This record gives sequence, structure tokens and C-alpha cells, in this order.
Amino acid sequence: MKDIDFQVLKLIPSSEKRITTREISKLLRISERQVFSSTERLKKAGVPIVSERIGNKGMFIARTEEERQIGLTSFKNQIRAMEERLKQVENARLETWNYDLKDPQWRERATGAQLIKLNGKEFTLNFELSGDDTTKGYATIPDEFFAEIEKMKNKDGRVVNG
Repeated sequence: MKDIDFQVLKLIPSSEKRITTREISKLLRISERQVFSSTERLKKAGVPIVSERIGNKGMFIARTEEERQIGLTSFKNQIRAMEERLKQVENARLETWNYDLKDPQWRERATGAQLIKLNGKEFTLNFELSGDDTTKGYATIPDEFFAEIEKMKNKDGRVVNG
């Protein structure tokens, strides 16, 4: 352990009072990151430092089982929140998240059947994405649709309507 660890330990109450990382940081003129590192070393050395994040916020040294449980409840809640964030990142779509933000229904519009009228005839074109995290996909277009397009070409090979 380092000298700073003992200075941090002296500031952590073992009573109803609590102290925050920010308060220790200001009192010792060190960064909050240094306070965190110091409290982690103290915990590894067996000091029962716990925190309360609701109500009487801050850290303290647990002296009873009830106080330990107060701190453990906060830790367990933090773990659950971190596990939820972990799942969110694991399940995030790497390729299409920006499309999802801009337009949550884009997938529904990019897939399915589209009814097209051409020269008085109706054709059903089917579209599907090639995966969950892609904008690439496939279109199934009936041969008759292409035949109608061919009929619309002029002698230069350009499609004209009418």
C-alpha cells in the first residue's frame, strides 16, 4: 500500500457519516481517479469500504453486517446496471445503428412485398435484407416485369413512358 492510501483511509468515516470521492479529492488535493485507486487497494487489503448511492450518499467503513449489506446492495445494483450496459453493447448493430436512430421503421419499409403498376399491369416485387446488421439485400422481381420494361424501350434502348 502507498502513503496516500493511509491518508485516504483516515478520511473515510465508520459511522452514520459518509464521504464522497470528490470530497476526499479536494481535501487531499489529488484526483478522483487517485482516490478511486487508493480505495481499491484498501478494499483488496481487506478494509470493508462500502458505498451508499441513494439517500445518505458516499463511502464509509462497514462495522456491522447491516452496514455491509447496505454497501453490498449498492454494489449489486451497480453490477446489474453494468451487465445491462454490457448486453446493450454486445447486441448493438455495428453497421446499421445510425439507420436505426434516424428511422426506427426503415427495416420494415426495406423488406416485404411492393405492388408496382406498369402499363396497366400489376407486379409484386419482394425485398429482403441479407442479415440483421446490413443494408444489403435481395429483390425478387418477376420476369414479366422485365418484359414490360423491354416493351417501353425506344430504338435507342432508353425506357420511355408513354
